[in-house]
Amino acid sequence: MKTSEHAIEPLINTSEAARVLGTTQAAVAQLRVRNEGPPFFRIGRSVRYRVSDLSAWIDIRRSSGSRI
Repeated sequence: MKTSEHAIEPLINTSEAARVLGTTQAAVAQLRVRNEGPPFFRIGRSVRYRVSDLSAWIDIRRSSGSRI
């Protein structure tokens, strides 16, 4: 196994997650409260996100743009 397979992905805060998602911190917090947002970790009072989880959350919400 490669060393990189065991590397822990850095976690980002709500402000950085909002920047990645192109929205506000308040919008990210609302998604979290409604359990509609990306997966997150609570470390004490802090909330953290993996960038890979944000990317996956965006990908599953991608619209094909086609109309039925």
